Amino acid sequence: MKVRHTKGITVWGGRNIALVLASVFTWSLMGGQVAIAEPKRVARVAIGSAGEIAVNPVTARAYVESGDGVEVLDLVSNKLVARLWPGDGVADVAIDKNANRLYVNASNRVVVYDGATNAKVATIASEDGGSGLYCIAVNSTTGRVYVTNLYLGTLLVIDGATNSVLTSINLGAYAVDVAVNEATNRVFVTVRNERNSVIVIDGATNQILGSVSLGEPQGWRDFYLAVDERTNRLFAASYSYFSVKAVDIANMRLDATIPIGGRPIGVAVNPETGRVYAGALDWNWPDKPNHLVTIDQSTNKVLTKTVFGGSPTIVEVYGPAFRVLVTADSEVQIFTEDPDPPTLLITTPSPSVISARSLITGTVNDDLSGVKQVEVTFAGAGLSVSRLATLTCSTPARLSCTWQTPAPDLPGPYAVRAWTVDRAGSSEDIGKIAVVTVV
Repeated sequence: MKVRHTKGITVWGGRNIALVLASVFTWSLMGGQVAIAEPKRVARVAIGSAGEIAVNPVTARAYVESGDGVEVLDLVSNKLVARLWPGDGVADVAIDKNANRLYVNASNRVVVYDGATNAKVATIASEDGGSGLYCIAVNSTTGRVYVTNLYLGTLLVIDGATNSVLTSINLGAYAVDVAVNEATNRVFVTVRNERNSVIVIDGATNQILGSVSLGEPQGWRDFYLAVDERTNRLFAASYSYFSVKAVDIANMRLDATIPIGGRPIGVAVNPETGRVYAGALDWNWPDKPNHLVTIDQSTNKVLTKTVFGGSPTIVEVYGPAFRVLVTADSEVQIFTEDPDPPTLLITTPSPSVISARSLITGTVNDDLSGVKQVEVTFAGAGLSVSRLATLTCSTPARLSCTWQTPAPDLPGPYAVRAWTVDRAGSSEDIGKIAVVTVV
């Protein structure tokens, strides 16, 4: 694990989800008061020592650095399914989602795993055999793997098809984090120099195109990165200055410094909504709470600050459910990003005039990975009837499901509401979906 003060955040996408505690509060935005619903925690997964995290959105698997191993987390069931042992000194993990390959930075080597079988397929040594390998990123489009060497001040470029080293790029300073924009084939590396800069590299030629100063004086300051490929912006977590830096890549300039009220380590972007997430650590914790912070990059303003039980560090965003995964201490916490209710429709019958006890069929378009059943309530005719509906889902991620339940026995108009029921038996009201008349 890298020597960090906290751990990370990941966003996993489809419907919008983040890893953090949830509530609703009013936050001041641009002089006005806007009610914002905080992300809602949907799962907690215990892990011995949770650190760096990477997600394959195709297979719905997350890989979490834990001590000298890597835990494999199934994001459909939210259960650990395997543990990998690359050796001591695990510092970072990255995924090639197209090739389904996991790359583990283990101090003086990169260990490659087959994501389908969890079998080790290759080991790639560092340039000098030393233990300076630090952060890792993958361009799934080109199959290139990029690894920073903190002490040599270099970026190792690996061909993922052959597991061979293509080149080592001299960056001239301690090399920290690395990120990739697959749409533009640009590689970004933060370095500790007199300007604490981001170096921009052409992924096709491995040539340095320039650098952007992050506007902070020289010192031991590590900036961890996230890229939004749609807006071509780069976000850097500034631990020392309690902020997230936004970089305009096209114009090679620092665009904004966003105060977040805590010391961030990890940062992540939801590519669909454009929201940015960072874990904000308070040095006075547990006397003062830590937070998961949500940022609107269109305004460079903080949208929500969610009180977080523990020390939030690495953040990741995962699709197609748009979950935000946050590693903290000895667990991964998973949160829904978007509090909007799911779409529930009655598809049969139409019109909504039905016979007693006849079957009603509907759909639910939402992430239902943690949902066991849908409870449907009919209120009217002087009574309230609740029935557990059968769920049938078309995809492994349970994003589009149909439900079916019989209508009440007594005639009359009924307001139909629905609740999701999770595997622990907890229910959540997801709203009125229709009015039906039983005849």
